[in-house]
Amino acid sequence: MALRSAPHTSDDPLTLGPMIAVALASPLYGLIIGFSLADPIADYLENKQEESSTPQDV
Repeated sequence: MALRSAPHTSDDPLTLGPMIAVALASPLYGLIIGFSLADPIADYLENKQEESSTPQDV
């Protein structure tokens, strides 16, 4: 599916530069979002689950 939506590949060096820049920036943005947004949310939910599974002293 990804190959179908990708723009046509040409030998023109002027179009190759921006494509490489996007290919290198995409994983960088993924790491930034993963470590700054998704990881804290996952830690919060994990701690919340541990609190709810441990018996409460009454």
